[in-house]
Amino acid sequence: MTRPSAIQQYLEGFPDKEQKTGPRPRIRTKSETPKPKRYLLPIEVAIDAAQRRAASGEWDGAKGATLVGLYAICHRMIYGIIPQELCEKALFNIAAKLAAVALHKHFDDDPSAAAAFVKWSWEREKRLSGMGLGSRRS
Repeated sequence: MTRPSAIQQYLEGFPDKEQKTGPRPRIRTKSETPKPKRYLLPIEVAIDAAQRRAASGEWDGAKGATLVGLYAICHRMIYGIIPQELCEKALFNIAAKLAAVALHKHFDDDPSAAAAFVKWSWEREKRLSGMGLGSRRS
C-alpha cells in the first residue's frame, strides 16, 4: 500500500459534494458595501457649532474655533464660498488660536461681544461690496 500524497491528504479535508456544507456566505453587492467614513474637517465642525450658537443666540463659552466658524459663515454669505485656507487643518488651527488670543485681548473673554463684532464687520462688508467699494477701509 502506498502512502497518500500530500495533495490527496489536502483534498480529503474537503467535504464531498453530496455532503451539505451549510449556507454559503452572502456576497455584498457594490451598493451594499459600506462606504469609508469621511471625517469632518475642523472648519465644518466649527461652522456647525457657530450655526447652532447663532440660532440660539447663546455665545457664552464659545472658543476661537467657533468664532472662525462664524467668520466662515459670513464669508460664504457675502462671497459664496468658504475661505479655502480655512479648509486646511494647520491653517484653521492657527486661525482658531489667533481668534482665541483676540477674544482674550480685545474682547475681555466675552464671546458675545466678539460675535457681535464679527457680525457688524461682515454687515459693513456686505454694504460696501453692494456699493462696488469692495473691502475699502474708511
